[in-house]
Amino acid sequence: MTEFRERNTFDARRQVAAAIREAHPDRYPVIVELDPQATLQLHISKHKFLAPGDIPLNRFMLEVRKVILMDRQAPLAVMVESGHMITADATMAALWERFHHADGFLYILFSGDA
Repeated sequence: MTEFRERNTFDARRQVAAAIREAHPDRYPVIVELDPQATLQLHISKHKFLAPGDIPLNRFMLEVRKVILMDRQAPLAVMVESGHMITADATMAALWERFHHADGFLYILFSGDA
């Protein structure tokens, strides 16, 4: 379970995600956190993102890299919380449709262990 899910009840998360989707139907609520299995100690200063549906994951991760305290050239492994590795050219809408949690958020885990 992610830190975000531990800190917030299911109903609260579901209400926030539903409000986001209603206010911004072309955007998707995403939570980005460090993979608990990662061996590198990285820090992310922001976890909640609102991703445009038409951008590919690799473009989204360029934005995420801005808030991860790590070398910009360092490899970054990315997967959805279910453990599925995902392709960099998948759109955020496609990823959300396939992998979003019942609360309405897409949980993406990152690791510098690539």
